[in-house]
Amino acid sequence: MNFATVNRWLCKSCEARGTLMQTRMVEMIIPEHANYYGTLFGGNGLALMAKAAFVAATRHAGTSVVMARSEQVDFTTPIRVGEILDLPGISYRPVFDYELVLAVPERHPIGAVAIPSDLAGEVLITYPVEPARLDIFTRFLVPGNCLPRRHRTVETTDMMLQLVAAGRGVSAVPDWLLREERAGLPIRAARIGKGLPKSIHLGIRRGEEGIDYIAGFLDLTAQAQPGAAE
Repeated sequence: MNFATVNRWLCKSCEARGTLMQTRMVEMIIPEHANYYGTLFGGNGLALMAKAAFVAATRHAGTSVVMARSEQVDFTTPIRVGEILDLPGISYRPVFDYELVLAVPERHPIGAVAIPSDLAGEVLITYPVEPARLDIFTRFLVPGNCLPRRHRTVETTDMMLQLVAAGRGVSAVPDWLLREERAGLPIRAARIGKGLPKSIHLGIRRGEEGIDYIAGFLDLTAQAQPGAAE
């Protein structure tokens, strides 16, 4: 059962009984790192916040949550992917830091540290996002004057890792995601050059930090650190 199924059941139950008692049950029956959509486009990097948003919204506001992919947003000024926008009235809070690593088959010739030319003969597997928005291209391959032999896209993290395990390509994924999802798969991590550090931040309208459902969401994201149980 995934969040989408449970959410439909929860909403109907809440409407009929006028209560949010089922929120606790939702938290109990959902796998630890499942997200609201069952699978989250762009990887599981935001799955923790998707879950936190769902729980906070239902618990504190009795409402649902809508999340949009960043590539569907048209910004009014040029920005770099991952850049924190300086917007009036918006403050940012760090959620967690992580590093992108290259997922490769266990016996792949790429060593502990990958260099751009290592990918010249490889199939690079990513989510269906244009290369200009992918750090593996903008921060590693393009500066290194290299491109992969082929760029293949898939929709889900599970499919991506299965293809890597089968020797069908390599993929850049968050380090914590690979630690959590590679169990039983013959894959390993290679560092991407000198490292590709990343951070996730939450943008909040100033003055709204104390609203109950927003405060609840912030508390949940602070507790849901990737790999915290390791």
